[in-house]
Amino acid sequence: MGAKTATRFTGMALVLGGLVGVVLPFIRPGGLVVDPLERASTLLERVRVLAQNATFTHTSSLLGSLGLFLLIFGLIGVRRALGEGTVKRVLGTLGVFLLAFGGIGLAFGYGMNHIIAHTINHGGDATDPRTLFTIAVTIQAVKAGITIISGYGYLLGFACIAAGLFLHFSSGLHRRLAVLMLVLSAAALVSLLIGDHFHDLAGTFYTLADYATMPLSLWALILGVGMTREHTGLTPGGEG
Repeated sequence: MGAKTATRFTGMALVLGGLVGVVLPFIRPGGLVVDPLERASTLLERVRVLAQNATFTHTSSLLGSLGLFLLIFGLIGVRRALGEGTVKRVLGTLGVFLLAFGGIGLAFGYGMNHIIAHTINHGGDATDPRTLFTIAVTIQAVKAGITIISGYGYLLGFACIAAGLFLHFSSGLHRRLAVLMLVLSAAALVSLLIGDHFHDLAGTFYTLADYATMPLSLWALILGVGMTREHTGLTPGGEG
């Protein structure tokens, strides 16, 4: 009973984390709905969007950080279902470590969004606005570097977990989804690499890599539902 309860609990965390990941692009400033921006927009433009939509900035930052930690916690439960001393377990473990690295970095980025919006909107009446924007743009530049390297960890983590689940399930929906997510993660990684090295293409390819996280989050939600329903292949000791 204890093991089943733990599986359902981690499954619920995965459902919530995945749901946040699906919804976040719609409420995040610069995302799909709230003042959309290309990923290659200037640092100053991104600072202005964050400051002008401070409520959405603070809300999405808090939800995004919470969602990342719920996602990582839930995927630890998926890793436990992959058996001991197997290649699929090694892939799952590596995936969780990479996701933890990426998730922590992205959470730091969300925290910087708070500071950027606060600096512009509440930096003090005695401070020259140009100085406030200079400070905020500097923070945004640091955040951009952290976000990019964290994105590699995040996507590589999902790729490893997808590979592990592909080996775990012999057939069925979860095996097909694992293949699809493995291909998607690999394509997003290539897009991120292209965006890093070819500035003229950065807007398009950064955007592709960024929004690949939505179907990955949806997949995590599906895995979480399977865990709450005690799917045999998603419970410790079960076979795929």
